[in-house]
Amino acid sequence: MASAGNLALLRELGAETALDYRTAELAALGQSFDVVLDTFGALSVRQARALLRPGGVFVPLNFGLREIVAALWPCSRRRVKIHVNADRAEDLEALQRLWAEGRHKRGVVVLCMGG
Repeated sequence: MASAGNLALLRELGAETALDYRTAELAALGQSFDVVLDTFGALSVRQARALLRPGGVFVPLNFGLREIVAALWPCSRRRVKIHVNADRAEDLEALQRLWAEGRHKRGVVVLCMGG
């Protein structure tokens, strides 16, 4: 997901589906996912859990008290994981290599939201 102006870039990067985060209704997709990675803080824990399969994980990179509480108090089979570390180009390159090698899993949604 991205702003409307960046949807073409997502498609160039190989996204199966590119959605405008301002207008997309994620619940209307009718899909569930193993992982929801929210890089912008656009989803609430409730919204993310509604998108997850049982055993799925919500990983908010921009989180606050609600996400911390949800991570510490796992009350469902749809978990919240938080982690803090520095952004490193090497890590993104490693993810890109895994994707290029076809070693990703189906059912993963990556929310890359922002301007």
